[in-house]
Amino acid sequence: MNTQKKKFPILKMLALFMMLVVLPAGSWYYLKQGYEYRKASLDKLQELGTAPSFSFVNYDSTIINSEDLEGNVVIAGVFDYKNGLEEDLKAKIGKLFTQFNRREEFYMIVHLNGVSDSTVQQVGETLVEDYNFEFPERFYLTSGTTEFAWNTYKIPASKEELNSKNMLVLIDAKQEVRNYYNLNDEEEIKLLVHHVTIVLPKKQEKDIIIKRDTEK
Repeated sequence: MNTQKKKFPILKMLALFMMLVVLPAGSWYYLKQGYEYRKASLDKLQELGTAPSFSFVNYDSTIINSEDLEGNVVIAGVFDYKNGLEEDLKAKIGKLFTQFNRREEFYMIVHLNGVSDSTVQQVGETLVEDYNFEFPERFYLTSGTTEFAWNTYKIPASKEELNSKNMLVLIDAKQEVRNYYNLNDEEEIKLLVHHVTIVLPKKQEKDIIIKRDTEK
């Protein structure tokens, strides 16, 4: 009986220790880790100059101008097509777009290096269908060149790197180039996703209007 009575104060002390020391310390650690990750991520979110104007024909034959994208966040990339678009690359493109395609301010542009108009149309339609894009009007696919990647998106990569790394550029709502990412690197994809969430315009909460009985 006495032994059992002694156990209760010990258990209470342990519970109190958990509540007052262990849990706060754990919370502080995770908050600190989150803060440090966000700080490191923000440090990599640069301002690399305004994206130049451009115009191109989309896979659905519509004309798209850079002016049409003002006020929106854009992910864009110029990819080597070779004899087809690799399944892994298609999956990454599809996943990135579907992750943010519910946001009206988000667009994605895919340029295929040196392909015909018929190929552009076929690949665009296939991607939209295979990944069931909810808002395909914000997904653009067109032809492109290495020079386009250098001159328009200012992607800092050699021709060989562009063909092997599948580089992406992030452009914010002010048309400012913020960073470049290697789509073949999982850590850089995570960083890109985090950066998109940061630069997307904050949603404005609708004002709550309370009507008086006479106004209902």
